[in-house]
Amino acid sequence: MGTTFTEMADPSRDTLSDWSNVKPGVHASFVSIDKRFPKSLNPNIAIQPNNKVDAWKGEQVSAQILLWTSAAASDVVVSPGELKSTTGKSISAEAVQARFVRYVMTDEFAEGCGYRKPEDFKAALSADMLDDLKSYNLEAKRVRPVWITVKVPAGAAAGQYKTVIAVKQKGKVIQNLDLNVNVQDQVLPPASQWPFHLDQWQHPSSVARVNNVKMWSDEHFEALKPTMKQLAAAGQKVITATLNKDAWNVQTYDPYADMITWKKAKDGSWSYNYAVFDRWVQFMMDLGINKQINCYSLLPWNNEVHYFDEAKMNWSMLSQNRNTSI
Repeated sequence: MGTTFTEMADPSRDTLSDWSNVKPGVHASFVSIDKRFPKSLNPNIAIQPNNKVDAWKGEQVSAQILLWTSAAASDVVVSPGELKSTTGKSISAEAVQARFVRYVMTDEFAEGCGYRKPEDFKAALSADMLDDLKSYNLEAKRVRPVWITVKVPAGAAAGQYKTVIAVKQKGKVIQNLDLNVNVQDQVLPPASQWPFHLDQWQHPSSVARVNNVKMWSDEHFEALKPTMKQLAAAGQKVITATLNKDAWNVQTYDPYADMITWKKAKDGSWSYNYAVFDRWVQFMMDLGINKQINCYSLLPWNNEVHYFDEAKMNWSMLSQNRNTSI
């Protein structure tokens, strides 16, 4: 069965969009991967039931499907099939992934990052997060993007392939879309051999919250694997490490947890436990992210250091002027 998530209505005039010309039922079409679609806006597009992408062997390529409906539709599934070539070759359906795109609240970039007063910046919903739900309950007078990923095996034969992507509701096929993949006779090396420098910051704390697991537990590291494997497959080179708690003064929904435990002994001396730092770095290196470690930060933006006070037997924050040292 599908799962319904509550997403705030788009705070814009898109909510006044006219859906009277949309025929009953769920509609599906290929759309550009370079465009985001407002959640509440009638797309008013002609249905494109076919799409073509070019790929090298070993390459990952993408397509986007847009779903829309004037009335609520429950238990909608987008199911890709096996890739079959014109010469009788095939690529397993497991190479094709369909993920519903979730909308998240965002605001305008305006003058850049830093401290933000929400009332000073326009807010809107933006299609952003790739969900792992297998089915979705579509809302009335709303669109729902679906991101299609094709991972072409390095050993695949060159040629023209096609997969039929079935859009189903309550187990019944309501529309088929054809995705054609032109696999060229070129091989993309593994991500570990790519020379470009990719540095996407990691945020283990958010993974712990979403999966409802204890920070730095075995369950936490297991939950981190799928996301970090995807990052490694994209060519990530850098490990993000936080030497102290929340080096950026809570600029994200989840504060960053410290990877090095600072401890102030009763006699005033300091000691440092690197157990989490070492495990995190080794975990990432084992996944193939092993070219660089970026450490943040000996002096966090709020000038506060998180530490355990042995004399008080509790966690404390030590505030520091930037011209002093500890």
